[in-house]
Amino acid sequence: MNTKSSCYIGVGSGGCNIVKSIVTISSEQCVLYDKNIDLSIIPENFENFIIICTLGGTFGSEGLITLVNKLGLDKNINVIVTTPINFEGKSRKSLAQATIEKLKSMNITLKIIDNNELLSDENANINMKNSFNNINKKIEFFIRTLK
Repeated sequence: MNTKSSCYIGVGSGGCNIVKSIVTISSEQCVLYDKNIDLSIIPENFENFIIICTLGGTFGSEGLITLVNKLGLDKNINVIVTTPINFEGKSRKSLAQATIEKLKSMNITLKIIDNNELLSDENANINMKNSFNNINKKIEFFIRTLK
């Protein structure tokens, strides 16, 4: 995949934060989509879309499905999601899982990253900011594999 013709879209607060982090590395087209943004601003003249969303919140989960439906099946859509940490509660985990099931039924490439990795032994001796940076690096690596 040639990501030079890609559009990066962050959905919800978490997705927008991740895209902001990645855009400092890449100068590709970028859109930050949160509850204050109208879907009509999303450019549709790209072949590839890389959408990043942290699931569990209402807007991110519902907004993500709405966005993928709007873009249509004729696009190459790559969706990267993170799931809530267990202590965030059953309702957030349940909403995230329901969204993942909907995404699996769509014609997209889906990458799921479990945020419980932040609590792994590998991350035990580093602060939360660096743990989140490790998640961002996984997302960046996945995006590079799309090329």
